[in-house]
Amino acid sequence: MGWFWNGKCKSKARLDGKTVVITGCNTGIGKYTVLDLYARGARVVMACRNVEKAEEARDWVIEQRSGQQGLGQLSVCHLDLSSLSSVRKCADKILLEESHIHILINNAGVMMCPRSLTEEARDWVIEQRSGQQGLGQLSVCHLDLSSLSSVRKCADKILQEESHIHILINNAGVMMCPRSLTEEARDWV
Repeated sequence: MGWFWNGKCKSKARLDGKTVVITGCNTGIGKYTVLDLYARGARVVMACRNVEKAEEARDWVIEQRSGQQGLGQLSVCHLDLSSLSSVRKCADKILLEESHIHILINNAGVMMCPRSLTEEARDWVIEQRSGQQGLGQLSVCHLDLSSLSSVRKCADKILQEESHIHILINNAGVMMCPRSLTEEARDWV
C-alpha cells in the first residue's frame, strides 16, 4: 500500500467503484484512512460505536476535501463490537446496501478496559450452563491477537468464507486489558 517510514500512504491508486468498510474510524488513524480513501474515489462505510462522533468525523472529512474532484461517498453505520446484535445489524445493513465489500479494515480497538462480560456473553454463559448452544449460528474465529499465526488463520478463514471481501486489514488492538477470564470464557476462546 505504500506505508513506509513516515507513516504516510504514498499510493495514488484510484478506488472508484470500490466499497471499503472501516471500523473505529471517527478519530486517529482510522479517520485519516477515511480521508485518504474518500479522496481516491472509494465508497467508505464508517462503522463506529458512537454515531454522533462518526458523523462529525464524516463532516470533517468532507470539509477537508471540499473543492476536490473525483471524491467517493461516505456513510455511517452504528457498530458496537461489544454487542453481537449491533454487529449483526451493521452487517445486515451493509450487505443490504452494498453488492461487494472490496476492502475491510478492522481498525477498532480497545485500551485499558475493565474486566467485564457483555450482556450477550453473560446470556451465553447461562445458556451454555443450561445445555443450549448460545452462539451456534455464528461462525466463530478463534483469534489470539498475541499470536501472529492465529491472526493469519482468522484472516484466511474470513477471506475464504466471505467471498465478497477481497482485502482484509487488521489494525485493531487490545491494550492493557486484564487477561483473566472465567472458566466458561476460556473454553469458548
